[in-house]
Amino acid sequence: MPWLRRLIAKGALLQLCCDLDRVDGGADVSFKELNGWKGEIIECEDIDPEFRNRYLNTRLETRAAEIVRFSDFIDRHQLWRQFLAEDAQGKR
Repeated sequence: MPWLRRLIAKGALLQLCCDLDRVDGGADVSFKELNGWKGEIIECEDIDPEFRNRYLNTRLETRAAEIVRFSDFIDRHQLWRQFLAEDAQGKR
């Protein structure tokens, strides 16, 4: 039933896009849940290649929301100096 899998994938994409928009780029969603969305999106890409670009965009938006959280965490804990010093040392 490939058509059923495609419908499920399209529904998952629509839901993930709506969730991401509804929660202000993921602000009201736990980091663990955001990370889980990426896994769901990757699974859907395989099932529904017709919408690969939309899945990729949604995955990138999810990743951007995670990066903002990392950056905010570094700011709140005043870790920028340490981060920059370790980056300069090649610790990546």
